[in-house]
Amino acid sequence: MRQLGITAAVGGCTLAPCCDPARAAEWTITPSYNATIDFDTNRQQRVEGADSGGAFLTFDLKAQRAVEDLVFTLEPSYQFRRFTDRIYGNGDNRSVLAALVWTGERNTVNFSSSYLNQSTLNTEVLETGILASDTYQRNSTSSLNWSWSETERYQLITQLNYAHVDYYGLFKAVLPGYQYFSGSAGERYFIDERTSLTVAGFGDFLHSPVPSASSHEVGVQLELIRQLSEQISFDASVGQSRRVLAGSASTGTTASVAAVRSSDTNKLTVQYQRSLVPYGNGFLVEKQQFTGSLTRSFSEYVDGTVDYTYVHNNDATVLLHLDRRSYSDIGLNLAWRPRETLAVSFRADAIRSQLLDRAGEQVKEWRAALSLLWHPIPLVRSW
Repeated sequence: MRQLGITAAVGGCTLAPCCDPARAAEWTITPSYNATIDFDTNRQQRVEGADSGGAFLTFDLKAQRAVEDLVFTLEPSYQFRRFTDRIYGNGDNRSVLAALVWTGERNTVNFSSSYLNQSTLNTEVLETGILASDTYQRNSTSSLNWSWSETERYQLITQLNYAHVDYYGLFKAVLPGYQYFSGSAGERYFIDERTSLTVAGFGDFLHSPVPSASSHEVGVQLELIRQLSEQISFDASVGQSRRVLAGSASTGTTASVAAVRSSDTNKLTVQYQRSLVPYGNGFLVEKQQFTGSLTRSFSEYVDGTVDYTYVHNNDATVLLHLDRRSYSDIGLNLAWRPRETLAVSFRADAIRSQLLDRAGEQVKEWRAALSLLWHPIPLVRSW
């Protein structure tokens, strides 16, 4: 389903009244600490790559208050980042998330608001490809989901989303950012206990500071969700839309297919998605993305995952130098949990992409990382 929204400022005002003193008595507090070291052969994905090492220390604190029909969550996080090569600077990342879920007899409301301040070494990997050590993204988002069960078989679903993205640093001129509004409203019909069909209308609007780059889209979408068995589930949607991209009108198709097969020791997930995506350079871009992962539990304490990501952009995106033709990443992750509160993991990635020039020269990147995660037993506190 497509989404749209409201501002983060409104989100802050909305959350506060819901936590009145009479109900906000007991909180569950879950801290976590993650230490990671890595080695990367081409962190900025250039033709002439340069080896570098990195050390990252992340502090995360999740506070949650739950009553019979209301769950409120507040989660700030800070990541210290240091590199062996000074050209990457510090690049610290920080974020805060606030979320509220209210469940009534026939209604469910889910609201969340977040603020992220991150290096483009993280944010632009799957988008513009501008991986600059001295350029940072500020991303404020809000989302509101509401569902109303009209009968046992019919459910009204509404989704709203808003995002405001801007950049600061050396490459601010080529990453002007955007404001993005999107949303959908539809009717879901439960055919049986394992199958549902949804018909929805959706729309989105991107306001760009780039002259004549603002874009919008309006369309309809059909979604089928099917639980084929206890182990296999399937979710597919297709939509047709009328769109105006940077002043050029056309029609287009959006699509998404996801399948999951799980057992006691294995889980296989595959997904394909074709949609319009807002980019930091101020354009709405049509992108196709395929992801797949296979996780196997070797024992109670050890599991491994192989995953693959492939992104393909259309000709217009490449000709306008908005993004590369394609990006692929195959990764291997091994995790060992000697204790309930402790985990050690090793990850290796092989990445292939291109430059953002007309020649589209191939670039390769190899990365290996070792992480230690400690999350103490949650604390219960009263205020």
